[in-house]
Amino acid sequence: GPTAALVLEECLKLLYHAGYTPEEIKGKPVGVYIGGRSQHKPDEDSLDHAKNPIVTVGQNYLAANLSQFFDVRGPSVVVDTACSSALVGMNMAIQALRGGDIQSAIVGGVSLLSSDASHRLFDRRGILSKHSSFHVFDERADGVVLGEGVGMVMLKTVKQALEDGDIIYAVVKAASVNNDGRTAGPATPNLEAQKEVMKDALFKSGKKPEDISYLEAHGTGT
Repeated sequence: GPTAALVLEECLKLLYHAGYTPEEIKGKPVGVYIGGRSQHKPDEDSLDHAKNPIVTVGQNYLAANLSQFFDVRGPSVVVDTACSSALVGMNMAIQALRGGDIQSAIVGGVSLLSSDASHRLFDRRGILSKHSSFHVFDERADGVVLGEGVGMVMLKTVKQALEDGDIIYAVVKAASVNNDGRTAGPATPNLEAQKEVMKDALFKSGKKPEDISYLEAHGTGT
């Protein structure tokens, strides 16, 4: 489907941007962690003509297709935790790297709107912005605007990246994942739980709140 094709294309871009060819990672313990889901629902005609229709449908093959194409031998995992999918996948990759299970990791996230189903569902629930614009953390905010995109990064331990002569764009000092537990609903935020996960990440990093100069955040509560 189009989601799987876009993920493959972006992965190739990632490798070349990092200075690698597909041949250089072939057979290596490279983990693949993709956050997202495949929303492509092929019709009967496309299924009839597909080489293997079973593996062209369903989100579970978004990562497996990459592992198959590049012949990499690490874990191949699709993560679907809604808005946090790619970051949860990154946390899994970090744990595998620190545990010595993999040599490097390909981590990505993808979200495509292949039909108007999501828009109609969100609109019925009053989630979409009435003015088709967003004002994050602002009193003018009246809803969300759905978007599409795909992005990928390559992760290694700092030691491995230095040995390989890689360009290091950023270092992940710490990561933490938790869950809101019981709330008014499965998508309802838990302020205390969100405080806890941020405090845990900060503690693991060895940093203090005053050391933080820039934040990227997702506004929950949609």
